[in-house]
Order: sequence, then C-alpha cells, then structure tokens
Amino acid sequence: MKRLLIEYQMFVSHVEEIEKYLTKVDRNSTIERISSSIPNTDTDIAEYLNFIRSLGSSPLSYNAIIISLYGCFENYIDKLLGAYLEILTETKKTYEELPDKLREKYRNKFGEFLSNPQRFNNMDLDFSDEIAKYYKLLQSDLSGTINKNIALSHSGNLHVEEVFLLMKQLGIKDAKDRIIDSRVFKKYYIDNGMDEVEFDEKRARKTEDFFSPLEQLITQRNSVAHSWNVEDRITLKEIKNSIIPFIKLLCNCILRICFVSAFLLNPNTSMFQNEQPIAVYNNFIVCFNNQGVKIAKGDYIIYISDENIKVAQIENLQLDRKDIALVEETDSKNIGLKLDNNIKVEDKLKMIINSI
Repeated sequence: MKRLLIEYQMFVSHVEEIEKYLTKVDRNSTIERISSSIPNTDTDIAEYLNFIRSLGSSPLSYNAIIISLYGCFENYIDKLLGAYLEILTETKKTYEELPDKLREKYRNKFGEFLSNPQRFNNMDLDFSDEIAKYYKLLQSDLSGTINKNIALSHSGNLHVEEVFLLMKQLGIKDAKDRIIDSRVFKKYYIDNGMDEVEFDEKRARKTEDFFSPLEQLITQRNSVAHSWNVEDRITLKEIKNSIIPFIKLLCNCILRICFVSAFLLNPNTSMFQNEQPIAVYNNFIVCFNNQGVKIAKGDYIIYISDENIKVAQIENLQLDRKDIALVEETDSKNIGLKLDNNIKVEDKLKMIINSI
C-alpha cells in the first residue's frame, strides 16, 4: 500500500514545483516595484527585469508549463498502476489468477512484439530475455516476468477513458462511477460553486463534463507539441486555480480506488484486534484505541462500511481534546480522528496507510 502512496506523494511534489513557478511568474507588482528603484543607467538589470516580466506571456514559458503538467499526470498514472501491478503479481499464485483483460492485453501486445519488435524500441526490450520471461509467466512464475511497459502500454495521450481502461485491464472496475460517486469528488465541485442539484443531475447522466479540465490540458498539450505559439491559451490563473486542483483531485481519487483494490487482494488483512470504533460524532469524527498502530495527520485509513470498502484521509488527530501530530506504534491510546469521508460507529477499521 505504501508504495502506491509514495507515487502520489512524488506526483504532488512535482506539481507543487509547477505551482511555485506559476506564483513567481505572476508577481508583476513585485517586478514593477523593483524596476522603479533601478537607475535608468543600469541597462543590464533593466533588461533582466524585462525578461522576467515577459515570462507570463512567453510561448516558451507557457509551453513548458503545459508539457510539464501533463507529463506529471501521465508519469503518475504509469508509476501508480505499475506499483499496483507489482502488488497484484505478488498476491496471485498462478497465471490464470491474473485478470482476464490483463492476460488478453499482454498476450496480444507480446504477439505484436514478436512480429514487429522495432515498434517497441522505446521500451528497450531484449528479444530473447522477454521470450524467456513470457515462458516463465505461462508456467505461473510471476516473479519479475511481467514487463510493466508492455502491460501498461497505451496509445497517444492519457484521456480519462484511457486511464479507466488501463485500470479495468488490471481488474480495477467501474473507476469512473466510483470517482463520481465519491464524497471528495462531489465536495470539490460543491466548494467550487456547483449547485448540489446540478451535480446530482450530471452524476445521474454520467456526463464527461466532470473531467473537462483534464481534457483541456490534453488539448493544450497537443497544441504546444505542434506549434510554437498557441492562440487559444488557458490563462496562467486558470491553470493554477482550476486545472491543477482538478488534476490533483483526480489523481487522489484514483489513488484511493487503487488502495481499495489492493486491499481486496487480501481482504482479511487487519491492523486492529478490536476493529469497532468507540464512538462516532457528526459522521466524520471517529474515536478508537490505536492499539499500537502508528497514526498521523495526513495518513489514510481503510474501513468497511455496509460491506463496502471505504478510504478516508485523516484531516486532524486529537488526544484528550488536544491536537497532536501523531501517536506512535508504542502507544495504546484512545484518540479522535477527523476524516474527509463519512463513517459510522458500526463500521470496522482495517488499516492505516502512513504518509510519513
């Protein structure tokens, strides 16, 4: 589980670098204040300030932002699903236990590789080595025999439906519906001004509009890849305040679905001898004994609610009504957790995924 979270944390850190750059580029008032204090004779500094000032409208800067942001997203999906594939193959004992869609795709892609290996040059595959691995795979030797590049190969850009298809091929079903039905997804849109009735109507229609920020990014990515100066740009403000927050949300929702799917590979797993909460308040605050499990703010908790597997992030942690950073694995204390997903006193606590 932790390896899935690590990939998400790496993604967030990369996107935060882009956000920092956007913030720096948008500081025109600071630039003007510095510029006004520079003597007119200092042409070198004036020229440099003009260069900084131009970054907000520079095609080079815009193109770099768009390509970097999309690259962060695609790399994250590849890494996250690659980590999930590792967990999947570590859990299964035989080739036949792997998802049907995965076996079908791998068989077809491997056939393409055998008939036209030049098409796979960018994957740096050794012909003889891959044949030997595939033979072992068919004999149910799953240790290092599945090539992640082949298993997760996709054509073109990672539109949202392509992401959901990759997940389905790994046995992760109904990703789109599960994202749209999640509380964090709905909360994002409500917090950003969408009426609850409108959201519910769109959810009932399963509209693609929910994922339009990603599609905007992909459209811009394709434009800058084939042109120096894109006319129909997204503003830097929109990238910072709309596109990036949505991409973060989508990637977090996908992470949570992978958590659930990974848990279901071994559903009897539990960190807690006593899985029952002591109490629940206002549907989001759960009290229980940590029973020697390390728990910190920002961690994720997996629990069973009405036979459904749920995931929540811990927004706050209290001991004796005082905020604390964490409880250690040496502790056995009654604590309160504020979650970002609803929970009931009848639910069963299963697992903590530590963020640090």
